[in-house]
Amino acid sequence: MRDLITIATHTVRALIRDKILYNVLFVGVFLLLVGYWAALLVFGHQDRVMIHLGMAANSLTVLAIAVTTGARIITQETESRLLYLILSKPISRVHYWLGKLAGIGLFLALNLVLLMTVMALGVYQAGGEWNRAFVQGASLLWIESWMMCAFTLWVSLWLSPAVSTMAALSFIFIAHNHEQIEYVTKQEGVMSTVLKYISYLFPRSDQFMLDTRIYYDLPVTAYEWTVRFGYGLIWVSIFVLLGNAFFYRKNL
Repeated sequence: MRDLITIATHTVRALIRDKILYNVLFVGVFLLLVGYWAALLVFGHQDRVMIHLGMAANSLTVLAIAVTTGARIITQETESRLLYLILSKPISRVHYWLGKLAGIGLFLALNLVLLMTVMALGVYQAGGEWNRAFVQGASLLWIESWMMCAFTLWVSLWLSPAVSTMAALSFIFIAHNHEQIEYVTKQEGVMSTVLKYISYLFPRSDQFMLDTRIYYDLPVTAYEWTVRFGYGLIWVSIFVLLGNAFFYRKNL
């Protein structure tokens, strides 16, 4: 457990040194200004416009950070020989892998808190306030971003950072379009059947989206939130186990 915490702490510090948090703050302030100007063009419910635009911008930003971080972190530490230095100590590959994921998960949480704080200031300025659906949406966005990071980190074990990023973007596209896939699979044909079974390999990202509920201040029940959050944890666990199995046998 101590080794895992050490790796996680080192990962967070290394990512902070990359000045990603400063870039996120800049992006957050920029999107806040854009959202505020857009809200001024609307007559009434300017706070809801801020929430709608802010959640969409925060989702794109956090997912982008998750994908790019997961795609490059192992490759960077391998090329810099830092990975070999860490594994030369009495630290197992399992602890290294789990520590990396835990550290990135914490770093994603820090990014999300920063973005949501900036967004909350904009909503308050527009005459709105925090609500329970707002907090629920932020927590589900975090679990989705962590899931995507775990997937990207797994595929980065045998793909280059650029290809891993493209694979993750394709994964996100499919995960967010299950309704369209279901419409296509209702048509007769072999390809529809194949597509139907392929869709089972991808999570339903609509489970993590509460944009409409946040807009109308309609939080989900505690049970429904637990089911959605647990659904995300299951997919995170799947990619963690797959990645650990590959990383444990990877020829470094």
